[in-house]
Amino acid sequence: VALSVVVGADGRVRSSRVLSKGNAECAKAAQESAAKWLFKPALDAQGLPVESTISIAVPFSEEPK
Repeated sequence: VALSVVVGADGRVRSSRVLSKGNAECAKAAQESAAKWLFKPALDAQGLPVESTISIAVPFSEEPK
């Protein structure tokens, strides 16, 4: 599932938006999972952490039958 994620200056996810079409349950699970992740924040020209938007992919695999 492809997501657009807003990462705060503290590295925590502020919000996310689903970019790919597909299974709604997987999309919701991807957003819930990404909300728990901690990122290294982007830095401005002075080297200070700033909020930024990134694109990420959250992979899913089929369970064996």
